This record gives sequence, C-alpha cells and structure tokens, in this order.
Amino acid sequence: MTPTRIRWAVSILAILGTLPYITLKVMWLSGSRVGLVDPGFGRSATMHLANALTMGMDATAIALALAFVMPWGRRLPNRLVLLPMWVATGLLAPIVVIVPLQIVIGAPTPTDPDRVEPIAHWVYEMVYAGFMWQGVFLLTAFTLYAAHRWGGRWGLPLTDHADRRAAGVVLGLLAVAASGAVLRADDGAANLIGDLATVAAAAAGVLLMATPVHLPRRWPIVLTWLGSGAMAAWGLYTLVLLVVPNDLVGDRSVPAADIAAQLAWLGAGLAAAWLGVRRLRSDRAADDAAGGSTQASTQASAQGSGRMSDGMPAPFWTSPTRS
Repeated sequence: MTPTRIRWAVSILAILGTLPYITLKVMWLSGSRVGLVDPGFGRSATMHLANALTMGMDATAIALALAFVMPWGRRLPNRLVLLPMWVATGLLAPIVVIVPLQIVIGAPTPTDPDRVEPIAHWVYEMVYAGFMWQGVFLLTAFTLYAAHRWGGRWGLPLTDHADRRAAGVVLGLLAVAASGAVLRADDGAANLIGDLATVAAAAAGVLLMATPVHLPRRWPIVLTWLGSGAMAAWGLYTLVLLVVPNDLVGDRSVPAADIAAQLAWLGAGLAAAWLGVRRLRSDRAADDAAGGSTQASTQASAQGSGRMSDGMPAPFWTSPTRS
C-alpha cells in the first residue's frame, strides 16, 4: 500500500468518525428529541447555538481531513491548518486517554445521585466513542500530512535561542494550573491522571525548549502542541460552560474557585503555546539565515569553478511547498 493510499485511508476513517455526532446534531437542530430524556432540555436559544457551533467544529474536522490528502491542502497557509488542528488535538487527545481510564478505574461519582441526567447514556457512549475514533485517525492523518509538508524541519536540532526567563514564567503558570487540577480531584481519578499528564506534556516541552541540548525539534514541538492545546481548548470550553447560562449546568451555582481554576488552565495553555510559537519563529529565522549563507557560498563556489548552480534544488526551508 502506497503512502498516498495510506493517507487517504486514514483521512476517510477520520471523516467516518464524525458522522454519528453530526447526524445527532442535525436531528436536534431539526427538532428531534432522540436521546433526550428531559422534555425541557435543549430548547433554549443558547443550546441551539451551542449545537450549531459544535456541529460546525466536527464539520471543520471533515475539512481538515480532506485538506490532509487533497492537493489544495498543501497550498493552504500554515495558520489555516495549524490553528484549528491545534484546537482539535487539544479537545480529542485527552478523550483518547481519559475515557479508557474511566472504563478501567471507573467514572466519577455524581455529586447528586438523585438527579436524572437529561441526556440518555447511549448518547454519551456513542459520542465519546466517535471522539476517540476521531482522536486516533484525525491525529494520525495530521501527523502524516505534517511529515509530508514540513518533515524536513522536524529532524533539525534546536538552536541556542532559548528564552529561559519566559520559560520559567510559563512553568510557574503550569504549576498553578496543576495545583488547581489536584484540588479538583473529586472529578475522578481518571480525569486527574489525564489533567496531570496534560500539564506534564506541556512542562516537558517547555523545559526542552529552554534546555541547551540539541535534540531533534520534533520532541518539544509535539509535547508543547499536545499539552498547550489540551489546556487551552478544554479550559476555554469549560469556562464557557461555567459562565454562560445553559441547560448543562442548569440553575446550579458555580463557585468562583472553579472559574479561577479554568482561567488558570486556559492561561497556562495559551502561555505555553505562545512560547512554542516564539521559539519556532526564532529557530526558523536561524534556519533561513543558515540557508542564505549556504546558498551564497554554493553560488560563489560554482562561479569560481565555472559551474552553473541554477539546476540545484532549493533547500527545504526556501521551498514554498514546505513553508
């Protein structure tokens, strides 16, 4: 099986994983009550907007999966691919880890055992199975796409342009976020393990970026990508649930400590992402400078020996298909 066919197969599998969730959202937006136990649940304008937005997020996943295999996908600007994929990674990767842990060690005990859940249990099972499916195949499709488009940069060593002071600040924010996760230990052991693993990934990426060790660039990139994406995406999602009135929270009062914890979670994720982007930009500038020097010396050598250098392939950092 050729690499192209493998990429197509993985992307198609990722798209198939979105269909149950999108179908359910279309039914709810059309007025269907399938899977809803509470007759009053989901009828507000806020919930209609939430259903439309979350359906749009899964539609974006389909667009990304197609971009990973279609020729136009390699011509898209970096930000148009990386930003939504960073959010998608942040939302899906923790589910791939936490849901199996909940199956093994148990889900958190409801704080109000007499409360009737407004959504049927089979809906949660179907939805989160689909999210796990997407987490495996969409992230795999993106990995293959990224290796195909930017693979030459992944193996380069980190440069010496580390900002250790900024890294220290980000590590402090991550420590605050981790303490908040420990204080929320009543969310269940599986959630706590997933949260701490998320912080650990972000912290490891930040440490590698601040350490004068010439490791391949892929390690801090992947770790910071995973950790910062999960913290920023879930921090923002949970914060919106707590602050904006909605049927999922209902009339329950939201403690200020919970809001502060999510703000810390979101802030630490954004800070780690900012540091990662800043470091990659400085490394890319160093790559471009090295590329310019290499091209200049190559041309001078070619002119001195009477050889033509026009037929030489450009370095990967100057190639428009790998930018």
